[in-house]
Amino acid sequence: MPTINLGKKRKRDKTVNSKAFSKWYNTSRWKKLRAYKIMQNPVCELCQAKGITKQTEEAHHIVFININNPDPDMIYDYENLMSVCKTCHCAIHNNKRNNS
Repeated sequence: MPTINLGKKRKRDKTVNSKAFSKWYNTSRWKKLRAYKIMQNPVCELCQAKGITKQTEEAHHIVFININNPDPDMIYDYENLMSVCKTCHCAIHNNKRNNS
């Protein structure tokens, strides 16, 4: 039987304080806003700009949130959100990490 090479399992970046993120992203306010954004923009905005139709899976903050000193107005600002697929969302954060 053939096997599929899935590559090495990626480890999550431990520099991010997951408890701080959870404080904001586990709220019903964020979950409702995220769901609304995805409902309004069901196609990944970055893929769509390339002529590709791919379903939205994430709501990404355009202006990055400083988790050490977050501005709640920016976290819950609909205009600061972009609908993206997981591939594009990972690429955005990888580029941010590599350019920091």
